[in-house]
Amino acid sequence: LEGKGLPHRVLVLMGQDGNYYALNNKCTHGGRRLDPQPGQDQLQCCSVGKSVFHYAGHPLSGPAKGRLEVYPLDKQGANLVIRL
Repeated sequence: LEGKGLPHRVLVLMGQDGNYYALNNKCTHGGRRLDPQPGQDQLQCCSVGKSVFHYAGHPLSGPAKGRLEVYPLDKQGANLVIRL
């Protein structure tokens, strides 16, 4: 999600555990967007360092040291409500 008055690009996805996750879609190392890794609950930055993060926001490998900002969300019927 981006634009329409949002303060950041927000990546919303569903993990293998069936839970939804909402994160600031900006690598803490290079500032680039993150891409989900097929079959894994991981995101990879497309920067040179190839930092990898868990959906919970913590870095798993690469040069990034900081966590991704994770936004709390609630599932209300067919809707996801994300608190930015």
